[in-house]
Amino acid sequence: RYKDQGLTVVWVNVVPYEARKIPKWIKDHQVTIPILKGASQASLQRDYKLKMTPTHYLIDRDANILFTSAGYEEGSEKELEQKVRAALSLPPQ
Repeated sequence: RYKDQGLTVVWVNVVPYEARKIPKWIKDHQVTIPILKGASQASLQRDYKLKMTPTHYLIDRDANILFTSAGYEEGSEKELEQKVRAALSLPPQ
C-alpha cells in the first residue's frame, strides 16, 4: 500500500523448521516481500531481542527504531499503519 511513498518491508522467519513451507506460502498468497530465512532461531531471538511473533519494527532511513510492537491483538494492525503513515509524513486516516 505504501511502496510508492517509500516504505520497504522485510520479513524474518524465526522458526527454522517452517522455512520449507515458505515457498508454497509465498506462491499461495502472492507475497512479494523478501523473507530472510536460514539464521538460527537462537541468534535471531538474541540479535533482534524477540520475545514473541509477530514482532514489528518500524525503522527509518537512518536505522533509528521509530516503533516496535510484539505479538498480535485484533486491531493492532491499525496502530502499526498509523505509525507507518506518520513515518512517511502522511496524514492519519
